[in-house]
Amino acid sequence: MDIKVSVVIPTFNREDLISETLDSVQSQTLPDWECLIVDDGSTDETEAIVQRYAQADPRFKYVKRPPDRSKGGNTCRNIGLELAKGEFIQFLDSDDLLAPTKFEEQVRALSTSEPHAVATCKWGRFRTSEDELSAKPNEPTYVSTEGPLELFNIFGKHSIWFPPHVYLVRKKTIEEAGYWNEDLKMNQDGEFFARVLLCASQIVFVPTAEVYYRRHTGSNTSTWNKEDRVRSMITSWKIIDAAIQKKFGIANHPYVKQARNLIYNNVKDRFPEIIRENQDFFKLKRSWFEEFSIKANSRLQLLYLKKIKGTS
Repeated sequence: MDIKVSVVIPTFNREDLISETLDSVQSQTLPDWECLIVDDGSTDETEAIVQRYAQADPRFKYVKRPPDRSKGGNTCRNIGLELAKGEFIQFLDSDDLLAPTKFEEQVRALSTSEPHAVATCKWGRFRTSEDELSAKPNEPTYVSTEGPLELFNIFGKHSIWFPPHVYLVRKKTIEEAGYWNEDLKMNQDGEFFARVLLCASQIVFVPTAEVYYRRHTGSNTSTWNKEDRVRSMITSWKIIDAAIQKKFGIANHPYVKQARNLIYNNVKDRFPEIIRENQDFFKLKRSWFEEFSIKANSRLQLLYLKKIKGTS
């Protein structure tokens, strides 16, 4: 079989959800795919579940992360990339879902596009399999562009993003952009796909394809409560900032600026030492002390002027 799409799924202890994800792959109307499930050391029934799929359908392949490779989802994604035989790469987390025509519609669109074009599609959120699966009807990102800068502009203007399984990318484009950064713990997908998009000659939005992103309770707050996660988040955005500046000569692009502000507002009270240590990153954002001093001085000046007027 000539493999068109290689699906790369990192997983760890997903016995409760991975079947739904694999079912959404198996339901694809385009049959020419392989699915590489790379296990990061699960201790539950994940392996047994995936092996049953692999025995019933040889397009599924179960892979264990070798003990000499570092633990983590990024490593597992890179292992999948190393093994992938398809022309196109589909990254998919082991709890998210694809609509049945996702591969067919995006492969068709890319087959008539430029060699380094990247496909996107509609997406929506859900919590459980009982929820009705539907994509957001209208988003600013639902556009095709001649290159990545326009899409980055939209990301920045609207403080918006794409989940990773929205994209379908040729493997040769990824080879040019580079594999996943195995040192990052946060915003791995944002950093990786920023590099991929910067190598894209064209962004092709496919309105007839959809994906669904699972929301987990408490996932947002946990990001800001751990020092190592915050540091990794900052590192990822420093890399993105440098990459955009190198490609387009634009420092502090709005896409990066909105991330700076988000991180700053969530971190300044919890980890003020991280703000101080990363003054180069937050140099365009006034510190809380500076803002307090400016406001205090303004109030004192106003009171002084009122006092002068009252005595004159």
